Amino acid sequence: DVDYVLEGTVRTDRTPDGGGQVRITPQLIRASDDTHLWSEIYTADLVPGEIFRIQTEIAERITQSMDVVLLEPERQVLAAQPTENLDAYDAYLRGRALRGLRDRDNIEQMIQEYERAVQLDPSFGVAYALLSYARMYHFWFFGEPEQVAAAKDALDRAVEIAPDHPETHLAQGYFHYCSNLEYEPALEHFRSALVIRPNDALIHLAVGLIQRRQGHFEEAASSVERAVELDPRSIMANEALGEIMRALRRFDDAKRYYGRAISIAPQSTTAYGQLFNTYLWSGDSAGARRFADSLPSTLPADFRAGRSAVLAWYARDFQAALDVFLSSAPGDYGPIGRLYRRLGRPSLARAYGDSLRSAAQAVLERIERPGLPLNRRRVSIRHARLGIAYALLGDSARAVAEGEGATALYSLELDAEDGDQRVRDLVLIYTLVGNVEAAIDQLELLMSIPGEMTAHWLRLDPRYDPLRDNPRFQALLAKYEN
Repeated sequence: DVDYVLEGTVRTDRTPDGGGQVRITPQLIRASDDTHLWSEIYTADLVPGEIFRIQTEIAERITQSMDVVLLEPERQVLAAQPTENLDAYDAYLRGRALRGLRDRDNIEQMIQEYERAVQLDPSFGVAYALLSYARMYHFWFFGEPEQVAAAKDALDRAVEIAPDHPETHLAQGYFHYCSNLEYEPALEHFRSALVIRPNDALIHLAVGLIQRRQGHFEEAASSVERAVELDPRSIMANEALGEIMRALRRFDDAKRYYGRAISIAPQSTTAYGQLFNTYLWSGDSAGARRFADSLPSTLPADFRAGRSAVLAWYARDFQAALDVFLSSAPGDYGPIGRLYRRLGRPSLARAYGDSLRSAAQAVLERIERPGLPLNRRRVSIRHARLGIAYALLGDSARAVAEGEGATALYSLELDAEDGDQRVRDLVLIYTLVGNVEAAIDQLELLMSIPGEMTAHWLRLDPRYDPLRDNPRFQALLAKYEN
């Protein structure tokens, strides 16, 4: 639904001494009739002043061709030269290109690119801001407490050099958000950034992520829809909108946005996994199987095998699921222990429960250290896994204590999105230890709020088999079936 398309090429010819030339050939096209409104060839020496001058000139020519009048703040943004070092700028751009990919290797590569940018130009304020953001991204997903101090150092430099830049406000917001779940200060910075740059998709996305965690899912959907409208190729925005739509139980919409994310980043497994789960949780096990069968061979073999194991689990072919886990994911101690339990092999279930306990405790020793920043989200995940481990070991009291402790540490009130997952873990723990009524109490809560729990999933998933004969469970299914 765009009115204009800008396309073109950039060719660089570098000399051994680091110099050279760049040739840029942009052209502006009206989308409705494919009319070429403007085109020109620019050639310049590879020096920062020339490169940024050409960028500014191209932007001004495009706005003139579209009869758009630039206000003075926008002219200042166009004229700004972020760095005097082209190699630093190149590293900065490479870091930006990695935004949105959640696996550890890409996040660490993003950090390295921004580190290189600020090493090459210690006055590169925007690169410091994005370095802080990247480190907080790492802390959020992997819980390494050392990232927080390093992120704060980078943020302090960004504030010192570029205090009013929208990327600095964005980094300040993410620091509040990811370090301490301080939603209102984060939103204040995000909204300050929007005043400066109202059409920035990443800022609208940031606002939506906060609204989602506050439990304002409809507002979050509007914010992230705006982000997708502004940047249809944003992996982060499409995946986030898929998650929001699934929480609102609008499964067709969720599938559409996950599908977009896959088309943008076919090498990333995140959207494939989420789309597969959406088929299952919406009750379409046949669709999930077709989707799993169509997964490209370029995806990691253990990821594809994992989908096969899940399908076998839902089909109640527990031996087939176990065989897949043992061959492709032998470190998934929790699912393997539960499978041995379903197959009537309690000693092996306990053995894998003990391995799960050891693994969870080892991670907690690394990320839950006195005097260091606490990633409540990651810590709560490990305590929930400890609860599952103790349930497999037959220690019901410690299992329930760990599960209830995880939900207290990371509650629905604190985070309406991921708090839902801790409650689901607690349901599993209650079910494993035989506390059916307590499990159903939590399911009634989950079904009454936006989230991933559905009646279709309850009916399909074998983990809820011990609850099926309970009248309250049957009433819950009947209430939310449609």
